[in-house]
Amino acid sequence: MFPVDHSILGASALFMIFDGVKIAYTGDFRFHGKNRDKTDAFFDFIKSVGVDVLITEGTKVPPKDNIKKALKESQLIEDDVNVLRLSLMLQ
Repeated sequence: MFPVDHSILGASALFMIFDGVKIAYTGDFRFHGKNRDKTDAFFDFIKSVGVDVLITEGTKVPPKDNIKKALKESQLIEDDVNVLRLSLMLQ
């Protein structure tokens, strides 16, 4: 288990090997808080060992008065594709 930066105390990521398959679970994390180095350390670790399966999550619920400014599904998909491209470049 790896601590990661998040506004919630105890936020963690996991790495495990099951039947020879390397699995990383990011949990909910951020790169902009005071403990960014913890998130960086987890991603540096999984980059160094390689993973077969990466499971990630993220949540962001805008305030009710900003709901019209929230990202649309097509924007989220585009962002996801960009993240996957970046992760492939890091390998």
